[in-house]
Amino acid sequence: MWGLFLGAFLGPFGGNVVQVLLPVLQRWYDVDVQAAALSITAYMVPFAAAQFFSGALADRYGRRPVVVAGFGAFGLASLVAGAAPWYGLFLAARAGQGLANACTTPILMATLGDRVEAGRLGRSLGWFAAANTAGLFLAPLVAGALALVDWRLVYLLLAAVCAWLTVHYARWLAAMPGATTDHRSFDKVRTGFPSTVEDEGPFDKPRAGSTKDEVGDLPRPSLVLRQAQDERRSAVGGRPSRFAALCLAALLGYLSLNGVGFLVALYLAGAFGLDPGRSGALLSAFGLANMLAAGPAGWAADRFGRLPVSAAGTVGAAAVLALVPLAPSPPAIGVLLFLGGIAVAALWAGLTTLAVSSSSERRATASSIFNAWKFVGYALAPVVYVPVYSQLGFAAAFTASAGATGAILVPLAYLAAASPR
Repeated sequence: MWGLFLGAFLGPFGGNVVQVLLPVLQRWYDVDVQAAALSITAYMVPFAAAQFFSGALADRYGRRPVVVAGFGAFGLASLVAGAAPWYGLFLAARAGQGLANACTTPILMATLGDRVEAGRLGRSLGWFAAANTAGLFLAPLVAGALALVDWRLVYLLLAAVCAWLTVHYARWLAAMPGATTDHRSFDKVRTGFPSTVEDEGPFDKPRAGSTKDEVGDLPRPSLVLRQAQDERRSAVGGRPSRFAALCLAALLGYLSLNGVGFLVALYLAGAFGLDPGRSGALLSAFGLANMLAAGPAGWAADRFGRLPVSAAGTVGAAAVLALVPLAPSPPAIGVLLFLGGIAVAALWAGLTTLAVSSSSERRATASSIFNAWKFVGYALAPVVYVPVYSQLGFAAAFTASAGATGAILVPLAYLAAASPR
């Protein structure tokens, strides 16, 4: 099981090493800061977009081929990134990493849901989230340290770890029931794991239909495409409005504290004159708290219910965002960010468990689509908040982000009302 958490760590780690390397990339490839920043976009766009179909592939063809291909491709793309002689090739390699990560992180999350019974799922997903956050938290530290010798070393490290994980998952998932074949039959071969969410009610129903040709075993390409579309529509077993509410909450969640780090950094520089190093140290308080609180938050989601824990986290995160522009000093903002990390851990502990539990037969589809909408919110955050900041100031921008966070309570209320009693 620990291999799942290492895989959860690697994706965000590989995606975020570039943030601390931007000045190095500028000098190495002789590009300006806007061009260097494209290395972030080149990763995030395919990562978010590919998650709209990567889960359907894992449900259709099994966890093992998708995960193994994902880690193999991530390792290959990392080698190319470290050896790229010109910047265009480096950007292409970053896009390859993002595409590959879409075939690993959400599928591993679904695999965790396959293996853990409902009563302990929140706790396990909490530790999965902690591994994710640890990757985000440690990426700039490791990449920065290796860059003192040669910035390309971090990509060689990624390639080596991916090679090992590719072999590990090929062996481990081969022994796991349902991981190598069409996942529709998985519930028939596993035992002891309920296929419904006990405290929120079942989201799924058996799915009908097949992509098999009537005269053979090979699927027709057009039918496979239609199957992928059907799987996205049936990710919650015929209750699309409930899953849509979860996806809306995911989008709004990344318009919250997860997506406004840039706004906090701008505020620290503009209001207090902090340089990037000191701003980064304060921002790390959010990641550290989130990493430490993720496991206990998952336990709380199992103990007290997914929706109540998510609602409590929502209220806490909105309060932190409203208070940031009122804080009298940078250390006070650091304390608020630490508290915000705890609140966001609670928010995601409930939402992620609901998403993974939403469909036992289409778990990977549901997990990947849910994750995709999170990163849509992440991409929208600068588009939404920078104009508000430019026209109305920091206080208005943080108020807007607090309002977007509070709006998460709307889909949560809908989910509560729609849950079977």
